Formats: sequence, C-alpha cells, structure tokens
Amino acid sequence: MRGGKQIEGGSVRTAWAGVGLAGLLAVLLAAGCSGRQEVDFILHNARVVTLDAAGTVAEAVAVKDGRVVEVGAERQILNRYRAKEMYDAQKAVVYPGWMDGHGHLVGYALGLREVDLVGTGSWGAVVERVVATMQSIQGSSKQIGEITGVIDGLSFQ
Repeated sequence: MRGGKQIEGGSVRTAWAGVGLAGLLAVLLAAGCSGRQEVDFILHNARVVTLDAAGTVAEAVAVKDGRVVEVGAERQILNRYRAKEMYDAQKAVVYPGWMDGHGHLVGYALGLREVDLVGTGSWGAVVERVVATMQSIQGSSKQIGEITGVIDGLSFQ
C-alpha cells in the first residue's frame, strides 16, 4: 500500500474520499431542495376544477404576475414552487378564470340618466355635459333650456 495508513476495510485516503463524497451529496441535496421557483401566490388544499377535456380536478394552483403558472397535485405544486403568500382553501371548490358578468336592469337604466363629469375642468364644461346628457335622454329643447337656466343661475364659492 502506498500513501496512506491501512484502516479496517480500506485506507485513510478512501475514508476521506467517502466523507468528501457524502459532504458533496449533502450540499447538492440542500441546493436541490431550495431550487423551487418563486411565484407570487399558491392556493392549495383545494378542489380545482380545470374544465379541461379530461375533467381534471387538481389540488393546487401556482400564480405569478397575475397568471396561472401551473395547476396540479398539492405536493407537486408545493415541492416545485414557493411563495410569500399562500392560501389554504380547506377543500373549497375553485373555478379559475370564471367571472360573474351580470347586471341589474333597473340600476343600468338609472345609470343612463346620470351625467359623467369626469374630466370636466370648468363650470362651462359641466354645463355642456349636463345639456348633452339631457338632450340624449329627453330631446326636449324647452326642458333643456329650463335646466340650463337653473344651472346658470347657481353660484358656487
């Protein structure tokens, strides 16, 4: 034997090589565990209905920049991604991407009678918008003249 003491089952050099290999393996494992991708938000412990052709129901969703990055099994998502904001859905059903696009007819109709004053920079601009809105609603020049007269008669401090 050359270059090392003989120990039971091998040499000191072989023993140190084993320690070095074990250390390298530990470092690689640690790096692999922390190599999860950063996302903004993770929803987990849910019943995520994906509405795909296969009828998949997942358990977790990873989101970054307002977009779904991945949908899948809870362990898969939690092992692959990390986020500062996490939400435990407690088995709630989730339908990603659905919007409730309904309206209330009466509220919509009343809104048509409102005057949009956004962007008006002067009293004259306010009067113009009110007159234009009244013309579009009723079309009566007599009523518009009365309204304009009332508005012109007001003074604001």
